[in-house]
Amino acid sequence: MAKTEEGTKIDFLGGNNEARIGGNSLLIEHTEEGEGVKRVMIDCGALFPPEWTGLDSVIPDVRPYLGYKDQPAEKPLDAMFISHCHEDHIGGLVHLARAGYKFPEIYTSSYTKELLKTAFKEGHVPAENQPEVKVVSEGQTIDVADNVHVSPFNVSHSTVGAMGFHVLTTIRGRTSAGIVDPGDYRMGESKVGPGFEEDKFIEFLKDKPVTHVLLDSTSSDGTDEYLVDFDHAVANTLEQVNKHPEKQVISAVISRSIQNLAIDLEAAKQANRTVFIDGYWAKLAFMAMQRSGIRDYDDVVYKSDDLKNANAKAYLAKYGRGERYIIPSGAFAESKKGMKSGLYKMSEQQKVTLDKDGKVKGNSKGEAGHPDFTVDKMTLILARQRCIEAINGKQVRAMYNRLAALGATIIENRSGNNTGKFETALMQRTGHAVRSETKKFIELIVNNRKNSSKLVFIPIHGDVHQLANTAKVVREAGGEPSICHNADEIKVWAGGTKKLEQKPLDDQRWIAVQGETLTGYAGGASQYTYTLVNKDFTKVADLMVVRDENSPAVARDYASKALQQAREDEDNYYVPSRKEVNAKKEKLSRKKKKELVRKAAMAAGLIDEKGLPIGLKKGRGGR
Repeated sequence: MAKTEEGTKIDFLGGNNEARIGGNSLLIEHTEEGEGVKRVMIDCGALFPPEWTGLDSVIPDVRPYLGYKDQPAEKPLDAMFISHCHEDHIGGLVHLARAGYKFPEIYTSSYTKELLKTAFKEGHVPAENQPEVKVVSEGQTIDVADNVHVSPFNVSHSTVGAMGFHVLTTIRGRTSAGIVDPGDYRMGESKVGPGFEEDKFIEFLKDKPVTHVLLDSTSSDGTDEYLVDFDHAVANTLEQVNKHPEKQVISAVISRSIQNLAIDLEAAKQANRTVFIDGYWAKLAFMAMQRSGIRDYDDVVYKSDDLKNANAKAYLAKYGRGERYIIPSGAFAESKKGMKSGLYKMSEQQKVTLDKDGKVKGNSKGEAGHPDFTVDKMTLILARQRCIEAINGKQVRAMYNRLAALGATIIENRSGNNTGKFETALMQRTGHAVRSETKKFIELIVNNRKNSSKLVFIPIHGDVHQLANTAKVVREAGGEPSICHNADEIKVWAGGTKKLEQKPLDDQRWIAVQGETLTGYAGGASQYTYTLVNKDFTKVADLMVVRDENSPAVARDYASKALQQAREDEDNYYVPSRKEVNAKKEKLSRKKKKELVRKAAMAAGLIDEKGLPIGLKKGRGGR
């Protein structure tokens, strides 16, 4: 019998991409003779595909690690950990759970748990497919097995409740590997919720052996020039707002980046303005924050106790321009398949007719122009999110050019990628570690870990150029980098790393997800098509089609088919039961049901074509 090959491996499933951002996921696999194989997955995110693909998401192909309906996984997971709630870290989880893939217990922060619950609901994930999510905190250790232990620690990022993890593996009680994965992180404390605190991190490291450190590469080439703390970001934002006291303020944010949203909320509070959160997901993220116990800004947000039902027209009627602070979606000029973000709609205002009060006339969902908010020379727009070329750079610049053409004053966040057309102010910083912060993080680990064996640093979360930049920073700090790409598998141990499998990026396969509506329903996707694609987003194979059985669109589609069947068989008209019509929950519309009853009664000879009872005598009480 062959001897078991013991040790710890890391599989880079997604996130170390050739050219785009997202799809972050990695697997840690540990083998010990007599103990079997243990597997831990950290994150399962979505990659942001180009708009021309028409795809909603592209996610790593992690199917071998997941059960499917009643089928066990080929390589089952023992636990899963989620670093934070951004789509590039949880999007794959939501899409795969919807399709029927089974995940193990998930461990994450309280805020991320609340956001995950929202993502499952909004993503039409059936309750029976939703994995159990448990809350963990800094200072706890999760014993996945006798030889695999995971300890979370708080990090600062642009959202709330972001976490990193230390994964310790042992063989017969001795350290096999000590892996630090900070996820998306930056140095400095967080304004909202827990964040990175240097003293606590040093204390955390004291009893932790560390052999390998994963490093966020998104902003590794960034400089200190564009760093700003929360208080100064608020002061700089407030300065711009106070320069234009008579104008309404519009500031688009990334919906789940609560730390950045808080800058707007604090600035509005100090300027005595009332905030209207217009972005749908921004509302959901704010409510998730409330449910997790963070209620710092309830008093500045319009209808914060009933945010979903906050009415824009009532808000506009109550507050004058100098009292308004509007936060729509659209920081990245999102406009896929007609589902246009709030700020993007505002930028297309010139395509619609306005009434005498400047309101959009004749607008409906999906058309140009925003149904409630308009932009003119009495509007100040804060473009606080830096333009990221790999996501939507061209569209973002075009959107702000259109808004400027409408007369708006635009203030652009100062960064290394400004358009050069607008005034700039330093209103927020990146949520990822820049060059100096990466060096500082390396220094903290080198000087405070328990062991003294050689450290290996592995860049993650970036394209090939960003990974190379991080490797350069590691060398400048005196460390040893090891660059890995998607689908690479490495064996790790104290002081060493060995590549076991290295696939060309051209050979990697992704799962593409495309949502669509049925029977003209405009309330969001009701059917999802899953395909296997290559790195160029070209379809390789069809996988499955998943329908949201609770969607009104699907119910309407079932009803349409039931009616068509009835028309094809005139002798068998009947009133379909609720179960027969839509297979689950939705009833037929009252109008169509009434029509079926009428035809059934006619067929039975009970009423005539006018709907009058047959055989009813004329006279008193009759006709």
